[in-house]
Amino acid sequence: MENQPPVESKPKKNYVKRGVYWIVAPFALLVFVFVAYVVLSPAMMGSSALVAVNYVLGLLGLISLIGIPVGVVVGIVYIVKGSKQGD
Repeated sequence: MENQPPVESKPKKNYVKRGVYWIVAPFALLVFVFVAYVVLSPAMMGSSALVAVNYVLGLLGLISLIGIPVGVVVGIVYIVKGSKQGD
């Protein structure tokens, strides 16, 4: 076997994209939950499946509400890290 030089891992430079994703994703999930509830609620009126749908949408809404402050903080960290790396 030939001796190969070690592969250097280059840092990823898309920190700003990741930061924007972390900030936008929880808000997008929350909007999705609201729209899904508005669309599915009248369509399933009187159905027992509505309870299960409301349960799932409630859990997704809770995850998105918890994710908003976490996502904003992590997103800001990524954006700042990306702007420092761009200097």
